[in-house]
Amino acid sequence: MWSGGPSETALIDTIDPDGRYLNFAGRIDLGHVWHLFSGARAIVCPDTGVAHLGRLTGVPTVTLFGPGNALIHGVGNYWRDAPFMPVTIADMPCRDQPDIFRRHVAWARRCDRNKTTCVAWLGDHVDCMGFISLEVVCNSLQAVLPGVQ
Repeated sequence: MWSGGPSETALIDTIDPDGRYLNFAGRIDLGHVWHLFSGARAIVCPDTGVAHLGRLTGVPTVTLFGPGNALIHGVGNYWRDAPFMPVTIADMPCRDQPDIFRRHVAWARRCDRNKTTCVAWLGDHVDCMGFISLEVVCNSLQAVLPGVQ
């Protein structure tokens, strides 16, 4: 099934134009997402609050880190027992900003650019997300769901 915010309904329609999967984009709130996740076998999502919600519910979570950094918002001590797989391009050249929450953190290679400041913005997404292949995502999903082909 698909989920997303109100501004993402057209994106989901583009991804699944034939409506093969249930689409809740723009029609449910965070409480509903919690209940959907609690009954899911796994989720695949970008590095947003939804990724944290997936881990809070104990659902195997594959998180796509484009501009974000898996070292900052990845496993850590709090999440160490959560079934989680980060997917990222480790050495993305434009992930070069060392500030997080207005603090300089030398090792925090991330990107906080937006549509107007990113030179790699391609329509509805940034290059760093576009470089994450479907094969890598599928392999990561299989890794958090042993025995699933």
